Amino acid sequence: MEPKELQFFGRVTAGVTHEMKNVLAIIKETAGLLEDLLAVNREVEFAQRDRFNRGLASVLGQVRRGVELSDRLNRFAHTPDESRARVDLQQALEDAVFLARRFARLKRIELNVGSSGDRPRLCVSPFRFQSAVFAAMECCWTRLPPGTEVAVDVVGNDSEAIVRVHATGCADDRIGLACEMTGAADWEELVLLAGSIGATVDPASSCFGVEIALVNV
Repeated sequence: MEPKELQFFGRVTAGVTHEMKNVLAIIKETAGLLEDLLAVNREVEFAQRDRFNRGLASVLGQVRRGVELSDRLNRFAHTPDESRARVDLQQALEDAVFLARRFARLKRIELNVGSSGDRPRLCVSPFRFQSAVFAAMECCWTRLPPGTEVAVDVVGNDSEAIVRVHATGCADDRIGLACEMTGAADWEELVLLAGSIGATVDPASSCFGVEIALVNV
């Protein structure tokens, strides 16, 4: 897809996420009003009060989830806006992991983002960076047994950083899995994506996984 096409797609998606947030805000306000009415009439007993309260709590919980989905999708939709930008890699990883969790769950893989305490900011293509991270996660979860946890984190500084995507605990036949991965088409695609942002890719050294090394240029 051409950059202009990506920007158009992102612009439309970002606009829709704003409208979604407006809808969610109205639902939240309406649910809050109903909660207030129940609270004002607390002394009036009726058989379904507990069910109403549980239902409203569920609605508000889903609204909060919807707002987070909209916020993260909105940031992702803006990634094609600039071909290069200074990216907060930890924030980008958190967004990528959040948006990818559904795909991992289909494989019964638990996907989590870790924090090394580092928060490097490097100049890269925001869209291609997240594409490379997603490809690295996919390389891992398609080869791991159901029930495995995959952790994603970043270490480094504003000059260089390493994104680590790896299985936690013991992965079966780590060496065999790594050999299978590095000879596959999806690995070659990951290498190309990483190369497009000036990064290199290697299998993780101490566990089954992928490491993407980036240098600020």
